[in-house]
Amino acid sequence: MNSLINHRKNFKSGEIISFIGKKTAKVIYKFYKYFPKFKRYNIINKKILVHIPEELETKLVIGDIIKYASCRKLSTLKSNIIVRKNEE
Repeated sequence: MNSLINHRKNFKSGEIISFIGKKTAKVIYKFYKYFPKFKRYNIINKKILVHIPEELETKLVIGDIIKYASCRKLSTLKSNIIVRKNEE
């Protein structure tokens, strides 16, 4: 997909939990963090705002798994853009 916004190559995947306006989605992604004091892993949930490109505006629904990448700062809270929707 060709987007006018250049992105970096560090891709992450997450699940869409809500939409904010037309071109913004809230995404949650989970990762494991090791805590040496307790000698175990903990699941960390992060919620971030991502930009929705024009070609994906009508194709996304809540619950979709997407790939996103970091890009330049688009607004105060958005610095990530959706690259593609995972087909599962």
